[in-house]
Amino acid sequence: MAAAALPLIVVLVSRQMPARTVLRRLALAVIALFGFNAALLTILAVLGLPVAPRALATIYLLGFALAPALRTGSNEKRSIATASDWWALGTALTVFSLLYRPFVGASLGRRMAQLSFSTDGAHHLAFVRRSVLQGGYLTESNYPQAWAGNVALIVDLVGSATPDSLLLVAPVLIMAFYALMVFFAVALSLDVLRAVVGNLRPLPAGVAVGCIALTALVGPGNLLIRTSSYTQTVAIAVLLATAGLLTAPDYSTWRLPTTLGLFAVALMQTWYLLAPVLAMLLLLYLVKFRPRPMPVLVVATATVLLSAYPLLKGPPPVTQLNAPGVTPLPQPAIVLALLLLTLVALAVIARRSRSVGPGPLPLISLVVATLLLLVAVIAIQVFAGAGLRYYAAKVLYVVLVFGGLAGATAAGLESEHALRLGSTNVSEARFFSGLVVTLVLLGLAGVSVGTREQSWPMAAGQPPNALNGAVLDAIFSAHPNGLSPDTDAWVFDACSRGTDYLASKWIHDLFQTWNESRHEVSRGYRSGKAGEVKMLVDRAADNGLERIEIYTHRPCMPDALARISSSAKVVLVTVP
Repeated sequence: MAAAALPLIVVLVSRQMPARTVLRRLALAVIALFGFNAALLTILAVLGLPVAPRALATIYLLGFALAPALRTGSNEKRSIATASDWWALGTALTVFSLLYRPFVGASLGRRMAQLSFSTDGAHHLAFVRRSVLQGGYLTESNYPQAWAGNVALIVDLVGSATPDSLLLVAPVLIMAFYALMVFFAVALSLDVLRAVVGNLRPLPAGVAVGCIALTALVGPGNLLIRTSSYTQTVAIAVLLATAGLLTAPDYSTWRLPTTLGLFAVALMQTWYLLAPVLAMLLLLYLVKFRPRPMPVLVVATATVLLSAYPLLKGPPPVTQLNAPGVTPLPQPAIVLALLLLTLVALAVIARRSRSVGPGPLPLISLVVATLLLLVAVIAIQVFAGAGLRYYAAKVLYVVLVFGGLAGATAAGLESEHALRLGSTNVSEARFFSGLVVTLVLLGLAGVSVGTREQSWPMAAGQPPNALNGAVLDAIFSAHPNGLSPDTDAWVFDACSRGTDYLASKWIHDLFQTWNESRHEVSRGYRSGKAGEVKMLVDRAADNGLERIEIYTHRPCMPDALARISSSAKVVLVTVP
């Protein structure tokens, strides 16, 4: 009952959104509800009160059912959607369908294999499960809270705290927010096109949408999911939605500031390293709308207090920037080419928008601010002698996403320009616009091709890390209620020790049995050569362990496996 009420909650929230059309207000309402939940869960965590998801859903229904009676501002009728919104919705649904297709009808092991792009994914989903089990925010977590808290609410409503319900719900939510990011990217790009050229025509709109779709499927956007950057995807969706709001009129004194405040909480509690970009957009809001000081002061005070939660509970920004880790990086030449392409795209946008109002400014400000942020991040890394570290690499991907967005907008503008010149100089117009579009497409595709690990396997339905879904299913079948703390479960195919380690850690993380001792011994397991069994021998000698289960499918080193399976504690499970 409560789970079925969630769509109604979103619809009721959407009635308060300051946007042009019903469809866009629904999309904005998802983020607003995300931010509202983060704010409420923060307050409950500070007060030490547990979260009751079903009671919370009931309160939402009552509160938002009464909210429309308190509406203020314009009663202007709004259409279902504009042409830009239909383009955005179609692109978002297409991207969602292609990326979510591998999860349809898949077993739990297969779903886990699809999500196992890095150990980060295990961390984020483990935090969700712990949030459900503990009935609230994880105050000991070193990560921002909004993603885990919101997903935990939905998991609790539709299932339970078991890994199977988590692995059924999480992929839908991950891809849904990714599709939401695509929706706002398309809508913002087409809004800028409409502001510059007036009536939107199919050819320039199609060119821009095609570029963004390619960015999402095989470019830097997809690589955000490849690195299990679920929270970063939410943060980008929030930024794009915020920029889109700045192209809309202000319908009331309180609604727009309140909406922006909820968006700020959502971003700060997902990935606060993008705070400088958000600050740039909020400054643009103050300059454009010149709102009354009282609503801004009240909303800003509450927003700052709620946004400070992850900063106070988690590590400081510099620590996050210097956090160790491995993130797939594009080749430097590809990054440089796309950054240069971004600058060219910004020049095209600025040139074509000289005679129009402030409509394109949010996009330009967003990209320029992000580029400046990248320069600052790289400078910090270089001066610290650390090179391009873990979070700095993710910031780089954010920049590449915005670069793809700017390139898509520029490609649409040049297509429109070619149409206008067609009657006077057809060959010159087609050549010029075709050259720009080709460069954009090659640049976006090059980011994917130039990475150490391809992003396309995800869209094609292949687990990129080659984790064996059957092996993972065998572990779930053997332990439907979770692993015992005195039991180890290790995957040992030995063809790729890194893959074996990743699968083993995911299992222990989801069952909440990954501890410091396993973390220490796993270093040798992860870095060992194929066939190396020293770590497993040492684990067999640990008096605190009663059982070591080793799962294998087609071991590359059967002799090594035979050596370790001779121990009385070891149980070998061969998966057909």
